Amino acid sequence: MNILIVLPVANYSGSAIALLRVVKILIKLGWTVEMFSMRGPILQDFLNLGVVSHDKFPIKKYSYVVFNSLASIGIALKVWRFLDSSKIILWLHEDENFLRLMNIKLSDYAQIKFDNLIYPSECLYDFSKKFSASERTHFNNVVDVPFDFERNDGSLCVVGPYEPRKNQDFILNNSKYVNILKIIGRDVFKINGSEKLILFQELSPSECIAQISNSLALISASYFETQNLVALEAIQAGKPVLLSNIAAHRILSTRFSNVELFDLNDVNGYRLGLEKLYEHANNRERCFANSEFARSIYGEKRAELELKKVFKNESS
Repeated sequence: MNILIVLPVANYSGSAIALLRVVKILIKLGWTVEMFSMRGPILQDFLNLGVVSHDKFPIKKYSYVVFNSLASIGIALKVWRFLDSSKIILWLHEDENFLRLMNIKLSDYAQIKFDNLIYPSECLYDFSKKFSASERTHFNNVVDVPFDFERNDGSLCVVGPYEPRKNQDFILNNSKYVNILKIIGRDVFKINGSEKLILFQELSPSECIAQISNSLALISASYFETQNLVALEAIQAGKPVLLSNIAAHRILSTRFSNVELFDLNDVNGYRLGLEKLYEHANNRERCFANSEFARSIYGEKRAELELKKVFKNESS
């Protein structure tokens, strides 16, 4: 009943945080979890759960080996011949855009066939079919944040590293429409400060949730996402959300009535979306209903049942 997780860098990315929450449940279910990871600020969080960490790839028999994200595929290619006795899972968090960012070719994976491919958002299903796998499993990432509607510092919260794909410059260039912007993420201190801005360099997952829960609402202008964990955290905390009109965000807007969308070439639509945020932020009943619905879809109880189906104890 042992699982090896392959996580090249244990950083504050959404894929690493999503994995941390899954590992917590797997250990609760009785699995022994080990991890191959070289470095990263979230590594200690895994160790605190009881995970055994290796800085060299361990050559031994595991019930399951999980390669987390496309970034781990390079390792898979090197160690594949040692994994014959294990069931191999790819936990896919990325889409075609990430392949281009990382300069990876799909042909690099042609020799690999996974026993299962897990993907967190319906919008990734078509992309997942480009990889060889015996089965595919849709598994919503785990989010379980307390409802915290009343706590509100009046800020609009933006979360993510300051980089082109997150497109924070769109929000900064239109800051005249907001009172206070709270921006959290790696390299945010490259942003020119102003009296409207509150900047936090990378925070731990719990610290980030605390800041989201203490905001009026959350905004994302990303060019591409595959699920957007922080948006789900905000919804569960009882905060309305304004998101760029991309595939993953459209899924959220169809599920939750306090999620608004805007087109990135439409500044007026963005301004109107901000006005909607303030309306939603005054509607406790609506925010509570969305929070509870989000918990039913993404909460730990649902995840525990689904993980039992994916990770089977063959001896039981």
